[in-house]
Amino acid sequence: MSSARQFPHRHHGGIPNATEARLSGESGGGLGYPIIQSLGTLNAADMMVALVVLGAIAIVMALGIRQIESRLLRWRPEYQKR
Repeated sequence: MSSARQFPHRHHGGIPNATEARLSGESGGGLGYPIIQSLGTLNAADMMVALVVLGAIAIVMALGIRQIESRLLRWRPEYQKR
């Protein structure tokens, strides 16, 4: 008898994994879910709202990272105030 543990066959990538995640409840929701959902139902308004919110989050995160970077790297010449 083999001591190796046998795992059930799983598909690798694409639609089978997405379907499996959706059916098992593993999809986290997030902002990608309403974008994909509205794309499937052809609901352009909901998709645009989700994309605008995603863009706003990206801008805020980029500005925050820039602030943190300038505080942590004060000793570098390019971050010193002139």
